[in-house]
Amino acid sequence: MKIKCDPPPTEISILNSIASTYSLPFDLSNGKICTSTQNANYFSCDVTNSFITTLSLSLSTGPAQYLPSIDGLTNLKQLTLGVFVLVNTNFWDNEIGSLEKLETVLVDELISQPIYPLGSKFFPTLKTLGVKVRFNPPPELFQTQITTLYLSISNAVTALPTLTQNVVIKTFHLNGLSTFFFLDSSVSKFINLEYLNLNRRSNDLFGFNKFNLFPSLTTLLFSGSETALPSGATSIPNSLTQCTKLASLFIAKGWFTPTTSFYDFSAIATLSYISISGTYLSACQYPCLSVDPHLSFQLSITGDTSFTNIQNLDLTNFTVVSSENGYLASTLLDNQNFYLKKEIYLSSNSLSGAIPSSLCTASSINIKNNLFTSIPSCMRCNIAKFSPYIYPNSLLPVISTSSCPTLLIQNSTKSFYTTGGVMNVVGIDLGDSAEIVISNPPTVTFDIPFKQFHFQLPSGVGRNQVVNVKLYPNIVGSQINIPLTFDYMPPKISSLSIQSGRITIKGTNFGNIPTSTSVRILDQDYQIASVTHTTVILNLPQKIELLDAIFTLHLTVGGQTDSILYKNLQNGLPKIAQPIPDLNIKGGSSYFVLNNVYDLEANLVTLTIDGKTCIITSSTHNLFDFNYTEFTSGGLKSMVVSIQDGLYTDTASINVNAPVSCVPIPHSTCVNNEIVCDEGWSGEDCSSQIIIVYPGFNNTSPSTGSESNATLPGGEIVKFSTLVSILELREYNSATNEVIKVFPFNEWALKKLNDSEFQYRALFTNTFTTSIEVNIKYYSSKQTIEFANQSITILPSTLKYQISISPYHFEKTTSSLMLVFNTQIERSQQSEESCSNINYGDDPTSDDYQFVRLQVNEVSLYGKFIKYGIVDNRTRVISNSFIPDNSTQISTKSGTLIGINIPYFTKEVILDPDFSVLVDTKSASTKTNSLCSVADVNKKLTSSQVAGIVVSVVGFVAVASIAIGYVVYRNLKIKRELNNFKNKLDQVNNIN
Repeated sequence: MKIKCDPPPTEISILNSIASTYSLPFDLSNGKICTSTQNANYFSCDVTNSFITTLSLSLSTGPAQYLPSIDGLTNLKQLTLGVFVLVNTNFWDNEIGSLEKLETVLVDELISQPIYPLGSKFFPTLKTLGVKVRFNPPPELFQTQITTLYLSISNAVTALPTLTQNVVIKTFHLNGLSTFFFLDSSVSKFINLEYLNLNRRSNDLFGFNKFNLFPSLTTLLFSGSETALPSGATSIPNSLTQCTKLASLFIAKGWFTPTTSFYDFSAIATLSYISISGTYLSACQYPCLSVDPHLSFQLSITGDTSFTNIQNLDLTNFTVVSSENGYLASTLLDNQNFYLKKEIYLSSNSLSGAIPSSLCTASSINIKNNLFTSIPSCMRCNIAKFSPYIYPNSLLPVISTSSCPTLLIQNSTKSFYTTGGVMNVVGIDLGDSAEIVISNPPTVTFDIPFKQFHFQLPSGVGRNQVVNVKLYPNIVGSQINIPLTFDYMPPKISSLSIQSGRITIKGTNFGNIPTSTSVRILDQDYQIASVTHTTVILNLPQKIELLDAIFTLHLTVGGQTDSILYKNLQNGLPKIAQPIPDLNIKGGSSYFVLNNVYDLEANLVTLTIDGKTCIITSSTHNLFDFNYTEFTSGGLKSMVVSIQDGLYTDTASINVNAPVSCVPIPHSTCVNNEIVCDEGWSGEDCSSQIIIVYPGFNNTSPSTGSESNATLPGGEIVKFSTLVSILELREYNSATNEVIKVFPFNEWALKKLNDSEFQYRALFTNTFTTSIEVNIKYYSSKQTIEFANQSITILPSTLKYQISISPYHFEKTTSSLMLVFNTQIERSQQSEESCSNINYGDDPTSDDYQFVRLQVNEVSLYGKFIKYGIVDNRTRVISNSFIPDNSTQISTKSGTLIGINIPYFTKEVILDPDFSVLVDTKSASTKTNSLCSVADVNKKLTSSQVAGIVVSVVGFVAVASIAIGYVVYRNLKIKRELNNFKNKLDQVNNIN
């Protein structure tokens, strides 16, 4: 540990001499020399108080005295000699030349020329020198290791030295310049000079214009002179524009002649600060100062009486503009480019007129003590912020409370990627702070205060989204919540791949919310496994295969949908299957089948026949129902099927049946070339009469079973009973036509809607619960209703069924259902001769119906079936199967099972059959295939089989809208049965 002590006696002696010479109050008491505060203004010691390191003699009064010898201060590092401290001629040689540790010497008094050239005796440790010379400075002064030089020259100096070696000086203050300067060859030696401060003598012209020869110059000051401009003064040196590293430029009054055009400094890319006297801007034209734009460029203007109009100055490229305590008397231009995010300091001038609203966009202002007369609305919206910087202003109205009725949103970003993005908002008087009213709110950045801001909107999906912005959140009187509406962009699919039961969809704007994302294929929705903004993955159910398929995959994200076509054909191109059903010359509906493709969407298919476009109404896998218009002639016509705008095309010939003239039969009239039964007559041949009998509903089960009476045309009264029951629901494998499952209906819930309408409901479970709901309504008079886009005529004494089935869990998408009815009629009284007959087929009186007639003698149970139904909210052509293998026929009884074929569905199917009891003019004994007076071979059904909906009536009609009752599978072929009805019906239905 070192013990602190006083400097050595030699140094103490020197201090005594200095104190004595200049009458300075040094405290040189033992132990206090280095510690006394009394000495701190004059000298200091090293940390051990062992020697003097700094000496500063700044005297306030004279007389001037020569400095005593200080060569004994061998550890001196810094020497400052103020006024009234003189040095003799040998000071620079003997004193400075002996102090090896000296780093800084500053001498305020003029010095005379030493014996040796100034600088020749300097040690390399000397880095900073400040002198005032009355002799021409020698080259040796510039060949030292001095890096900072303060050189003042008196009137006695007539020239600056010629330099032949490079100079290490970095900072050079040259005071007292006259008409001379360094030679060009000497200027180029200042290779390290970065800072040059020039100060000229009064009335001396400065004509040097080679500043580009200073290769490293960054700061240049033309300082000091405030005298009148000498006659013959030049303009600002144009060589400044070639100073490629110049960053700061200061030009005081009295150096140069003002321009009448403008100053172009735009070539100096490094320039970022200009301080200039207003005298140079008094006569210039817009833009006055042209500069290269920077992120930060400061302009400081020294006020002058000649500079009053700031409108001549283009402030666009300056970030800080200061001209305070001046004589500006113009108005301020309302130009946002002048003020946006800038610092504007124009206090204590005479600026007048309205404060421009664009001044609100500045980051900082001070315009106090001017003559403004009005305040813009943006400042009124937040007066507390602006008050300290606009008041006092003697002519300005005083506002103390914020109010912002002028706030207005003019525009905002309306569309975003699902990943989110930047929401830009533009408006009027929006303030300079805001909050987003959501969880984890983003930061709001004002690009243009009071006019435009932005923030990062989070990810999301969907259209018509809303985010609320709170403006002026902390300003009482201006707070307001603004809702901003926008859309996230719809999904855009770029690719689709299916491998090993997994579907991968690539694209953009998929979002990342599984619950807002769905995929639909062939009218079937599939559950999403995962979703990112660019990828959706879903796993197909195990039993789903997408082979031999052409379909459109629909991806819905937040209610917005995009689609992509997928095709995977294993067995060749799609071909029209043969045979093709004949068409009616008057138009109507039919179907066709395509081979080599199992699944194909109807909206991808275009059908033309004889050059006319047909309407595809529905489809099931590769079977397509269509409507067609009237033909002008019969015969073979060209049929063209096109898939996806011609991606695949096939042609075939299709027969159009030639028109057959309508020939009236008894009890009918031809209307539009079709047979229409006369009022009161019915049946496929208009030979039957309607019997009016109320059915009598059962209150515990959906059945009626009482006997009924009918009066024949000859007056004979006969007794009979009828039975219509919904027996069961079967699921079929459409490929093999095998029954997979059977669901009998044993229990029903009954609800009476009114005296003529009852509702029955049953439930059954197959993985999940399915309901079947049956509405039975009795019509006592003739009515017309609408169903499945068809007008249906309901005859008197009609009982109409409407059946709806909720979603059902199919074994496979290729499966189908069959809803089985049991129908029969029986004559109750014995007779010597009795005959029964079963007949079914297409209704000759209408192309839209099929029929079944169960007859015993002169009484018939007659059912009509419309060929349309509603499947998943779409009108579809449907079919029915009559099951003769399970028929019940003896001479007094006639019965059969009827199956309504239901295709694969996902939502709901609505069915609607129609039966009635008729009195026939043609007895069953006169008809082909009747069974007369034979032994009873009744194949009576068990009670469990008839536990469905049973209605026993005399004379009722029930119309069923039935879903398509077949499922088309690969390698289809059409079966034809022996009887006429099967020949027609199986062309539509029985395809294996």
